Amino acid sequence: EQGDDGEAATFSEEGLRLARASGEPLVSGQVLTSAGFLAYRLGASGQAEAYLSQGLALLNQLAGTVPAARADSGFALLTLGSVALAQEDFERAEHWFEASLQQFLAAGNDWGSSEARAALGSVHYCLGNRARAARLYAESLDQARHVGDPLLLESAFHGLAGIAAESGWPDAGARLLGAAERITSSLSAPAYPRDQPIWARARAALTAALAPERLAAGREAGQALTLEAAIAEAQAVARAATPGP
Repeated sequence: EQGDDGEAATFSEEGLRLARASGEPLVSGQVLTSAGFLAYRLGASGQAEAYLSQGLALLNQLAGTVPAARADSGFALLTLGSVALAQEDFERAEHWFEASLQQFLAAGNDWGSSEARAALGSVHYCLGNRARAARLYAESLDQARHVGDPLLLESAFHGLAGIAAESGWPDAGARLLGAAERITSSLSAPAYPRDQPIWARARAALTAALAPERLAAGREAGQALTLEAAIAEAQAVARAATPGP
């Protein structure tokens, strides 16, 4: 997560070797999922899907009897969806993310539920379903602030930046884009590959709505926000974009 891909690859290869030697299905499933996540982060989609599919098959065999396997299965499904979303295969991404959310809910895993909801929000944002996306982002943010992991906020901030721009609130969108960029830069790591289509769409909407100087000023203001202030702004955008009670 800190961007040291070379070190991560070394650990991943050693983990795979040890997992195969152990003969333990749960360990093998977890390590294959981790290797798949790393391959996804590196943009190796084919390798990621191969590792993740192998890991998921092992974890699903255990999900009914080993509690940890259910959440691990959710993570494998989440990463498969992320691979699909990075390739803009929205139908397949939605399928994996929905399955992931159900696994995380069954496991009582708040981190995973928050991630899956944000990921589903991203799919619906790209499909033009702004109200549905905003509702999912709002649910993700509600959980994320209790979990305390800033990375959970990044996808929601990106998507809500675009929703704000497309809904007539571009200044708020520019601030949320800046807040997302601050999270990314704090880890010295690139944003999740699945966020790239969302970032591109949001940036296009903001560029169309704001002059370059105004967009730059908004992003700078967003980078200066406290995390709580950024969450409050994101939640305000989500509420405004969601009709009904």
